[in-house]
Order: sequence, then C-alpha cells, then structure tokens
Amino acid sequence: MNVSDLHLHSVTGADCWRDNGVRVRGPEVALLDQELQATFNGRRTRPREFEQLQALRLNSTLRSRRWFKRDLTRRMDEEQQRVWMMTPYFVPGGRLLRAIRRAARRGLDVRLVIPRRSDVPFIRWISWRFCEQLMRDGVRVYEYLPRVLHAKSILFGRAAITGSTNLNHRSDLHDLEVDVVLEDPATLDRIKTQFMTDFAEAEALTIDKLQRRPWLKRLAGRLLVIFRSLF
Repeated sequence: MNVSDLHLHSVTGADCWRDNGVRVRGPEVALLDQELQATFNGRRTRPREFEQLQALRLNSTLRSRRWFKRDLTRRMDEEQQRVWMMTPYFVPGGRLLRAIRRAARRGLDVRLVIPRRSDVPFIRWISWRFCEQLMRDGVRVYEYLPRVLHAKSILFGRAAITGSTNLNHRSDLHDLEVDVVLEDPATLDRIKTQFMTDFAEAEALTIDKLQRRPWLKRLAGRLLVIFRSLF
C-alpha cells in the first residue's frame, strides 16, 4: 500500500483510493526486513532464502522475476475453478495474456477488474486493447467506478496472491515488488467477499462498448501499445 495522505484521505471519502493490504507474521517478517535493508543499501538478497518460504514473492533478482512469471502462468494453467484478477495497470506480457485466454477457453470463471478512474489516465486506453481480446474468449471485464483503484490481487480456487505487483510490463521488467500467497480458507473467503463487493460497484464492459469508444482514444491505445514495455 502507498503511504500517502492523498491515497488514505478518509476511510469513506471519494478521494480515498481502493487498495488491499495484508498483515504478515512469523519468520517471513525477518526476511522482509532483510530485503528492505538490502534494497536500501543497493544490494539484492539471494532468492534461495525466499524460495524456502512459499508465502513470500519477491522479484529482487532476475531469477526470481522469471520464476514468478512461470509460477503465475502455471497456476492459471492448472486452475480448475476461477481466476479473478484486480489491477490498476493492465498491460500484460504475451505469456500472461495467453495464460488468461487459455483459462477462459477451458470454461473457467475468469474475471478482471480495472479502474475507471486512474492516476495514469491513458493506461485505460492501453488496457482496452487487451480487454477486447480477452472478452472474445469469455473473460468478464469490469471497470471499478467509486474511486481510484490501486489494489492488486488474484484469487484462484484454493489460493490468492496479493501485494504490489501489477499485471504489466513495469512489474515484470523494472519495479521491485512484494506479494504474499494466501491459502487460509477464512482469508480466501474474505477476499472473495471483497471481490463480490467490487463487482457490484463496477460496470461490466462489453465488446460493443469498447468498439464505440472515441476513435482518438482507440488510436492512442494502438500507438501506446507499441511502447507497452514502459508501462
């Protein structure tokens, strides 16, 4: 979560950003502290130390970034129930996009929530380009309406991933991210309930709506996709 007066303006106010947070307890805390100190001092923690604790997902090395991407697509390919995703910046790489489409084609309940309001307005134009492809394969796409959406979560049938990683190229290639894998049934129920609330506060997109968007925004989206590795 961002530490910002703007993002946490008030608990119920319209200016409050919609975000997710998770409390971490146990041996993972010491490793998170170690990673923070290493990053602050310009070093990188060895990924083996984190691979022993499957609850933590850190991308501070090239090896861990590759492992994260492989693990995420593997989870989607092996899932038998649902893939519910929420991200403020949806600019997926080819491997992730194909995994999402495969899940939808297998008949899974695949849903995606993106923001109507964003701190990066043009990101919506880029996301539309990918959403149209996904919707043709059966993915249900929603635009969250009440506030700026900044939450990043993926809910599977028996696990969830939440943290700071976006479904975009910046998280894949550039930004340092931390995520937590959650498997506790009570926690998963809470995440599912929150997703259901967010669906109710969002507008479902349709291919017809996307095709009727202003041509300047459609053109901008096509051009910006060329530079998607920057977003």
